[in-house]
Amino acid sequence: MEATQTIISVACPWCEKSEIFADKNADINVSCRCTWCKKYYKIDFKTLRAIKIRAAPRKSLPNKNEN
Repeated sequence: MEATQTIISVACPWCEKSEIFADKNADINVSCRCTWCKKYYKIDFKTLRAIKIRAAPRKSLPNKNEN
Protein backbone atom coordinates (compact mmCIF):
# COMPACT_ATOMS: atom_id res chain seq x y z
CA MET A 1 0.00 0.00 0.00
CA GLU A 2 1.13 3.49 -0.73
CA ALA A 3 0.92 6.11 1.99
CA THR A 4 -0.60 9.37 0.91
CA GLN A 5 1.32 12.43 1.91
CA THR A 6 -0.53 15.61 2.74
CA ILE A 7 1.11 18.86 1.74
CA ILE A 8 0.79 21.76 4.15
CA SER A 9 0.74 25.25 2.66
CA VAL A 10 0.98 28.60 4.43
CA ALA A 11 0.03 31.73 2.47
CA CYS A 12 1.62 35.17 2.70
CA PRO A 13 -0.27 37.26 5.28
CA TRP A 14 0.22 40.45 3.22
CA CYS A 15 -1.13 39.47 -0.21
CA GLU A 16 -2.14 35.80 0.20
CA LYS A 17 -0.81 34.97 -3.30
CA SER A 18 2.51 33.31 -2.48
CA GLU A 19 2.65 30.04 -0.52
CA ILE A 20 5.27 28.11 1.40
CA PHE A 21 4.90 24.34 1.45
CA ALA A 22 5.89 21.86 4.16
CA ASP A 23 5.70 18.10 4.62
CA LYS A 24 4.70 18.12 8.27
CA ASN A 25 4.47 20.28 11.38
CA ALA A 26 7.76 21.02 13.11
CA ASP A 27 9.08 23.05 16.01
CA ILE A 28 10.82 25.68 13.84
CA ASN A 29 10.29 29.27 12.73
CA VAL A 30 11.26 30.48 9.27
CA SER A 31 11.37 34.04 7.99
CA CYS A 32 10.88 34.49 4.26
CA ARG A 33 10.12 37.08 1.60
CA CYS A 34 7.03 36.96 -0.58
CA THR A 35 7.77 36.58 -4.27
CA TRP A 36 4.72 38.66 -5.23
CA CYS A 37 4.58 41.64 -2.89
CA LYS A 38 8.26 41.51 -1.71
CA LYS A 39 7.30 41.91 1.97
CA TYR A 40 8.68 39.77 4.80
CA TYR A 41 6.86 37.39 7.10
CA LYS A 42 7.66 34.70 9.62
CA ILE A 43 6.09 31.23 9.66
CA ASP A 44 5.67 29.20 12.83
CA PHE A 45 5.48 25.61 11.59
CA LYS A 46 4.28 24.35 14.97
CA THR A 47 1.02 26.31 14.75
CA LEU A 48 1.13 26.89 10.95
CA ARG A 49 0.64 30.64 11.32
CA ALA A 50 2.19 33.41 9.24
CA ILE A 51 3.11 36.63 11.06
CA LYS A 52 3.83 39.96 9.36
CA ILE A 53 7.31 41.32 10.14
CA ARG A 54 9.49 44.19 8.98
CA ALA A 55 12.85 43.69 7.34
CA ALA A 56 15.70 44.16 9.81
CA PRO A 57 19.20 45.14 8.72
CA ARG A 58 21.83 42.45 9.00
CA LYS A 59 24.45 42.89 11.65
CA SER A 60 27.72 44.15 10.35
CA LEU A 61 30.30 41.38 10.10
CA PRO A 62 33.99 42.20 10.51
CA ASN A 63 35.96 42.25 7.28
CA LYS A 64 38.38 39.30 7.04
CA ASN A 65 41.00 41.46 5.27
CA GLU A 66 41.28 43.93 8.16
CA ASN A 67 43.83 43.13 10.86
